[in-house]
Amino acid sequence: MAPSGFLRDRVVEGGLPADRVRVLANPVPAAEQPRRARAEPPYVLYAGRLVAEKGVDVLLDAAGRLPGGVRVRLAGSGRIEQHVRARVAAERLPVDVLGPLPPEDVAAQLRGAAAAVLPALWWENCPMAVLEAGAQGVPVVATSVGGIPELVDDGVTGLLVPPGDPAALAGASTSLVEHPGTAARLGAAAWARVRERHDPGAHVAALTALYAEVCSS
Repeated sequence: MAPSGFLRDRVVEGGLPADRVRVLANPVPAAEQPRRARAEPPYVLYAGRLVAEKGVDVLLDAAGRLPGGVRVRLAGSGRIEQHVRARVAAERLPVDVLGPLPPEDVAAQLRGAAAAVLPALWWENCPMAVLEAGAQGVPVVATSVGGIPELVDDGVTGLLVPPGDPAALAGASTSLVEHPGTAARLGAAAWARVRERHDPGAHVAALTALYAEVCSS
């Protein structure tokens, strides 16, 4: 069982029979309604591990290219946290390092964000960072690696950019900051998609049906 078509293809390439691999995407509980308005002044949010493969340094490079008054908030911790804090201080970047937050605080930060960002450099499978943003009605700017394009329809539920490109990351983030109507439309579409494709109840039903099928054979 694979949470993405991307991972399914990788394990089939590795030798597993294609008919023995099923795709069942990760579930996430969605808010009752997509968020109504972003916080002011605007910020973009990265919620995840502070590690090199997530493209955190690329995000720091992009931060200085955002419009004046727009900040980047980093929620999470990881092995490059001290490096991140040192860069922010030395370069006077418009970045707030929030550290690790409980889930309810992450959700609150998401609901206020102009956009969520996931600038991953390495393969992502079915990243919860994308799903959790969509669950709150927040559009995502993410890199087109691994299973991310299965979750983000470029220009429909979010924006996709090439990995390792701070100018593209900043440009896409800026477009959502400067066009809140577009951001709201993309966020609402992401919310509807999460409710349709990642409902926890439907996930449990599909999972138990798969177990029943395997057991009966």
